[in-house]
Amino acid sequence: MFRLVKEIFGAQVWQASILISTVILQITVARYVGATGSGTTSVIVAASSICIFLVELNLQSALVRALSVAGDLRRGELRKEAFYGRLFLALAASPVVALIVYLKTPYWVIFYGVILGVVAQELNPGWWLQGTGKVSGSFVISGCAALVGCAISIPVVYFYRRPGLECLVTSLSAIAIYGGYWYKVGIAPQRPRALWATLERYFHFAREHKGFLLGSAAFCLYLYPAKLLMASNRGMEEAGLYVFAMLPAGAYLAITTAAFNAYFPQFVRARSLGDREYKSVVRRTALLVLGFGVLAWVVTLGAQRPLLALVGDKFRLSVTLAPVLILSRAIGGLVFVVRGAFLARQRENLAFGVFFAVGVCALVANMIAIPRYGLIGATIVEGAQEITHLMLLLFLLMLTSKPPTQVTGG
Repeated sequence: MFRLVKEIFGAQVWQASILISTVILQITVARYVGATGSGTTSVIVAASSICIFLVELNLQSALVRALSVAGDLRRGELRKEAFYGRLFLALAASPVVALIVYLKTPYWVIFYGVILGVVAQELNPGWWLQGTGKVSGSFVISGCAALVGCAISIPVVYFYRRPGLECLVTSLSAIAIYGGYWYKVGIAPQRPRALWATLERYFHFAREHKGFLLGSAAFCLYLYPAKLLMASNRGMEEAGLYVFAMLPAGAYLAITTAAFNAYFPQFVRARSLGDREYKSVVRRTALLVLGFGVLAWVVTLGAQRPLLALVGDKFRLSVTLAPVLILSRAIGGLVFVVRGAFLARQRENLAFGVFFAVGVCALVANMIAIPRYGLIGATIVEGAQEITHLMLLLFLLMLTSKPPTQVTGG
């Protein structure tokens, strides 16, 4: 139990630096650029994140699982295949996604922001560090990138006050830091013929773990269509209000993601030790995540007045809805735990199939609710989505965990 708490807490300490940097920067944008600035940032983040999921094909967990049990030689091969595969796809896909978004919202900062954001994320060595047992190291390097990006971006926002400019600065900072890491570890450059062979092996790895690919589409549906629908149907200002309402919930999502990266390798190891140990670790993790969720909700309730004083009365509805949205994401934290239990048992087809189905239903609901009810409609859909998802996964987990019925002769 102590080791589990230590792993999760250690990951979240460094994740806290990322969250603090993100929150401070978003509050700065809201204060000095306004809701339009927040809306522009949300479009860049949403579009680049959708592209990232398409590029990564949701193989992060599959890579961590494979690296955790691979020998030294295979680890080196996986590192090279994943590095070049992800970077190649990023450079190929991000300009296409950026152009599509640019045609809908013709701001040059959105076009370049999407490309730089995708490249920065694909250079992040977190998957490699987590797979080799260096979970804290993955959050150290991400934390450094966030702190440096925030420190540079705040004066840029204050003096220039242009929507989306901070996204370019933070992405360039991350590219410099992550690129420096890969240069230090000596990732070998590839000749064209060897590069193509490396990419083919990475695509073969993706086909072997095709159950995770469905999760990529599910994550896209889960996180970003609501923001894009808000921007296109209700305007950049209301999109900015929605993003600000989601600020604590987004911070908590980052915490639960960090926790997942810490406890998922333990789920895999516990599964190899037997069903009893595996179930014990899953139960303890669920209780810890539930406790973090309740704490986050209480903190958000207490922070409403100070937050409103910082950003002004125009964000009153956003601040009012923030505790509701973080309560929804607290339920989502439990969804992460149950999904991790399925993945450790190599039942990713079932877990991500449910995830995708819930995401499709939520997309349809948002397409109906957001044009008519805006911020309120999106909040209701968000809560219903998380509750439905958790109930379905718990039901399937109990159903698939039942021991087979033994038939005895008379």
